[in-house]
Amino acid sequence: MEKRCTDLQNNLKNINLKYEVLETKIHQIEQSQLANQLEICGIKETEKEDVEEIAKDIAMSILQAPEDIIKVYRKKRNRLNNQKSMDNSVITVILREGIRDMWIEAAKSSPINAEKLGLEKNNKIYLRESLTPATAFLLWKTKEELKGTFKFIWCKHGSVLVRKSENKKL
Repeated sequence: MEKRCTDLQNNLKNINLKYEVLETKIHQIEQSQLANQLEICGIKETEKEDVEEIAKDIAMSILQAPEDIIKVYRKKRNRLNNQKSMDNSVITVILREGIRDMWIEAAKSSPINAEKLGLEKNNKIYLRESLTPATAFLLWKTKEELKGTFKFIWCKHGSVLVRKSENKKL
């Protein structure tokens, strides 16, 4: 009976390990499917807006080709109590393969001028890679847990990275 119990416990451990490996692979596949997507944050939703035109204007302002854009849509967040808040929406841009990182780097080297886009002057607009819900949660949780311990916590290519100071990388 004890031997059978031990065998069952070992089987359970083996199945749990296989499950974790498969879950990790699925997560990696989901994140890789977002490799050509980026998010434009900081632009408040307005009625009768043209998100494709906004994306093209941003492409021009960071000196990237608007022809790289395949599709643009506004990402809706789950709203509690069906409130119609237009402050928190994100514009998702699907780009040609291999272009996303060039856009993000271009946005870092030449910040987007909100005033030129016809938006409020102090509006901060930035580009970031699209994340799966699991990766976004992991990034948020990491920031919560390591607040004060690490100066920089960010996500790149679906991996959460941390840095203590300006010079040292972990």
